[in-house]
Amino acid sequence: MAKVWYDYPGDFINFYQINFLHLNILIGSKPDSVGVTRNFAESIDTWVSVSDKFIDIIPEWNPRMFWHPLTDNSWDIGSFFWFKKIMDRELLENKPKKIYVHCGLGVVRSPLMVLHWLLSHISTDEASLFFSSKKDVLRNLVSFEKSGKCPSRETLDMLYYKMQEDKNLGINNC
Repeated sequence: MAKVWYDYPGDFINFYQINFLHLNILIGSKPDSVGVTRNFAESIDTWVSVSDKFIDIIPEWNPRMFWHPLTDNSWDIGSFFWFKKIMDRELLENKPKKIYVHCGLGVVRSPLMVLHWLLSHISTDEASLFFSSKKDVLRNLVSFEKSGKCPSRETLDMLYYKMQEDKNLGINNC
């Protein structure tokens, strides 16, 4: 049996990937709950967690790991602000990167954060194309947004506009 989450004999996580400019974004379940191979773990440049629980064992090669705890009821504008800052920093480095964005199951929190980040760069129609093969994910996202558990699209549009207008807004070095 494996001793740590990144040293399993196989990859047991569920994820799907989208490519946006030079970023290869994998959206999926929490890797330490099921385990991945060392090769898979080492292939990830940046781990971004929006799970309510943190990964308590950091690999010895010390990859970039960011955590912002979200539960089903803890969505606020600050969560989207933080995620945009992290992802934009990765995008601005202007080199190919593989980023693994995860929550518990990879069904609502992580895809919603990625979708709204994409919406800060491209149109709704263009962003929806990235999820077109994942009809169940799109249904979950629409349902969650309608529930009122996260900021409205208009509120997020205003936030992203202000962030675009003032590059020094908020945390520059996450």
